[in-house]
Amino acid sequence: MPKPKRSIAWRIIAWNVAIVLVALAAVVMLTDTVRRAEIATAANHDVEQEISQFTEFATAGTNPETDESFSSSQELLESYLRQQVPKTGESMFALVDGQLVRQIVADATPLRQEVVREVQGASQSTGVLELNDAGFAHWGRVSVEAATPAVFAVSLDTSAQHEQVTHQTRLFLLMALGIAAVTGLLAWLSAQRIVRPIRKLSAVTAEISDTNLTRRVPVRGKDEIAQLATRFNDMLDRIDHAYSAQRQFLDDAGHELRTPITVVRGHLELLPSADEEQRERSMEMCFSELDRMSRMVNSLITLAKAEKFMERRPTDLSDWFIELEDKAEMLSERRTYVTELPEGEADIDPDRVTEAVLELVSNAVKYTDGPIEISGRVVGDKQLKITVRDEGPGITAEEQKKVFERFHHSGNSSGLGLAIVESIAHSHGGRAWVRSTPPDGATFGLTIPLRKETA
Repeated sequence: MPKPKRSIAWRIIAWNVAIVLVALAAVVMLTDTVRRAEIATAANHDVEQEISQFTEFATAGTNPETDESFSSSQELLESYLRQQVPKTGESMFALVDGQLVRQIVADATPLRQEVVREVQGASQSTGVLELNDAGFAHWGRVSVEAATPAVFAVSLDTSAQHEQVTHQTRLFLLMALGIAAVTGLLAWLSAQRIVRPIRKLSAVTAEISDTNLTRRVPVRGKDEIAQLATRFNDMLDRIDHAYSAQRQFLDDAGHELRTPITVVRGHLELLPSADEEQRERSMEMCFSELDRMSRMVNSLITLAKAEKFMERRPTDLSDWFIELEDKAEMLSERRTYVTELPEGEADIDPDRVTEAVLELVSNAVKYTDGPIEISGRVVGDKQLKITVRDEGPGITAEEQKKVFERFHHSGNSSGLGLAIVESIAHSHGGRAWVRSTPPDGATFGLTIPLRKETA
């Protein structure tokens, strides 16, 4: 059987991997964004702190080295810068009359000229400059009011920190890919377990034909797949039963109709050469055989419908049995007596069970002129037991084994009546039976559950 181009297993794997990848990518990118925001916040705080410290120093206006007032803005700036020790990435510089006069940097890192130009041309007191190497310079400036215009500026280069974040983000993305790969492997293993029963189901459907309905899907577990397999097996059981009933019907029809058709054909072939008396006898024989075929076809249809067209419903047993007695009396010419009346309620198809009991009464009428006893009772609150007893010649033990078989002839019967009884009992989840000790009559019975069994 060719495999589908787009297996459900691969779709399961793809969805699992895609979900994991999206989730991990979202976490990694969110982490990256938060960390870069934290770097910017910390840099701005450091710049503001340096500006605040310089403002306090300038407001004091006293040179800590000489305890005298500063004579110029340049002296103020140089005195302050001599006392500072910049941290990593930090640069401080002084501009007097627009010219760079002094600078201090950390770790011998040269002062970026683009930062100096940004500060010189800026009208605001703080800002962020994007550098060419994917970093940022957070800067701040404060003007010193004096005869000669001067500016103190501080810059914090966060390129190294952003580079570290970029490196960690790439590492996290590689880890995410590894996790996605592991997820894909686990999803593949899980998908194989999930898809395996579906593939078995598909394989069974491919092997099913009108001549082979015996295959069933193994059921393991209690999940949705197991329920699907159970429902599928139940469906196959119903189809198998329908096909069996159809084949049985055709076999029965072919088996039983062959003889009367042969008889009718033989008599019709004799008609051209027959005299008037022989012609009349042949016509009577043909009509008799046709009537027998009609009865046989009706019996076959009844037998085929016995299990298919059943409507179980709650039935009051006492009321139903009283109606059954009236019908049985008409059938037996008032020779039927009810010896025991069942009580309670049962889920049965009263029409079908009535048909079965009347068939037993009709069978008894054929073999006895005496009374026929009908009884019904509930056994153990679980089963309904119905018996029909006659005073006929009885049935031998050997005959009892075959009496409910299709086309088992006894006397002039068609051999279908008791088979119909057995089929109706079976359709209710029960059975038909017989007890007899010749020549003391026979007792036929039905035992069926009061309630329909549920799975």
